Amino acid sequence: MKNFECCGNDSTFKRALNKYMKEDDLVRFVANVKWGQKYLGEGEVIETEMRLPSVPGDVLCMMIPGTNYHINVKASTIMVIALLLDIKLTCGFASMLLGMKGFNTYSIVELDAWNGEKCLVINALLNKNHHLLLEDFSQYKAQCVNNHIKCKYQNNGSCSISSDDLVKLFMTLCDKNVFTQIGDHYKYNF
Repeated sequence: MKNFECCGNDSTFKRALNKYMKEDDLVRFVANVKWGQKYLGEGEVIETEMRLPSVPGDVLCMMIPGTNYHINVKASTIMVIALLLDIKLTCGFASMLLGMKGFNTYSIVELDAWNGEKCLVINALLNKNHHLLLEDFSQYKAQCVNNHIKCKYQNNGSCSISSDDLVKLFMTLCDKNVFTQIGDHYKYNF
């Protein structure tokens, strides 16, 4: 499992966590992160160190200390600490865990079975190079190859999708970053 790693001051730590929780929750999480040490597993580290700003010796000023953080924990540990602190995660449990494990934000996409999106993705997965051409669908001679999926184009074991609807469907999936159009074919992105 990929770890969440951060070394730096308060603002560096907050920036690293900013995409996972709201600002108010972020402040509470940072203030209580040391408390989460009792939930650490083997090899996980949460270290904090107070630092004083450096000022020339002849300058009279009020020194406001800061904190340096060294954190190396499993993504799931960060989530457990957040849940124990009653912090609402902004991007959902599964999405946050995948994001912290290194997957991009498009890793979780809801496919609309009724509109035929699942059928296209299944066809791409079954194709050894994960590339699809519009002509690939004419080889079935309008026979539905995914009868277990109920969609608006399925009609008594036949597929009634038109070429125009197929292009629109591919464009929708390209907008969701499921496919990338490369010339006359579509490449499945995952």
